[in-house]
Amino acid sequence: MSTFYEHDSVEMQILKKDFIEVSSWIEHLEHIAKELTTLRDIAGQYLIEHDLEPSFDVYIQENGTEISTLYNYRLSLEGQIECQDMDCDTYYKDEHKAKRNKYQETVEKYHVLKNKVIGNL
Repeated sequence: MSTFYEHDSVEMQILKKDFIEVSSWIEHLEHIAKELTTLRDIAGQYLIEHDLEPSFDVYIQENGTEISTLYNYRLSLEGQIECQDMDCDTYYKDEHKAKRNKYQETVEKYHVLKNKVIGNL
């Protein structure tokens, strides 16, 4: 799904671009999941205040849920057919934008949590 061909329609090129983008989001969130475990261990060892502990558990769960959601969304992109009208195009464009916004929100929550840990070291 990641190879672009000269004969691909504009819609197919957009679909392939979206697939690549979602794959990148998944990879990023999986990396964040590994970092979260390390940050939780650092916080447990070095921070006097352990009030961040519940934040880690909640965030690890939310991050895992978002990864699963994006895997399912990526699978749906593989089976997506080209739209025949503007309403269909708009639906898929809006769905992708919502997924992007949720991904960005998840990453931002991680940055806030990471900054709290680093700020309290």
